[in-house]
Amino acid sequence: MDAKLKSSKADQATIKSGALKGAVVVCVVALSGYFFSPFRDLRLPSAADRVLFTLKWQSLSILTLLWAFRQVERIRFTTIAIDPTHPQADALVDVPRRYLQNTLEQLIISIFGQVILSIHLTNQAPRVIPVLVCLFVLGRIMFWIGYSRDPLKRAPGFFTTFAPNLVMSFLNVGFLFWELFNLS
Repeated sequence: MDAKLKSSKADQATIKSGALKGAVVVCVVALSGYFFSPFRDLRLPSAADRVLFTLKWQSLSILTLLWAFRQVERIRFTTIAIDPTHPQADALVDVPRRYLQNTLEQLIISIFGQVILSIHLTNQAPRVIPVLVCLFVLGRIMFWIGYSRDPLKRAPGFFTTFAPNLVMSFLNVGFLFWELFNLS
């Protein structure tokens, strides 16, 4: 790779430090939310009950996408970017559009992952769903604040959103294989 295209050690350190901060946020929120959840005594005996509970909670996650749309719309409406063919239009909406794109990608993973996870959860375990939703929303807020200040400062928010999605995806694949090999 061309040396001019490589990231600097300082930039890499900023991202690593941000990811570590995100990991701390995930651990604190996940553990606090799980153990001190107001949903500790929630009883959802059927998979259908758990899926419906999970889908209801997604209304909060979807707000992050609506907020992202609003940021792009606000800049488009109040600047020359109102004409998307203007040569400078893309530059004006670059960060909000990237935030919107990443939020949509993470939201798809999060919603599908939570719905699948809710099918596998036991009767009392759905209290993890509000924790995952809160982590998602908090992560998106942190991502926006960091990204809008300096793109290299987006890592804490990205990690706060991505890490739970990653863990949830691996859990769901694990549950799938567990069921596949224990059906016979």
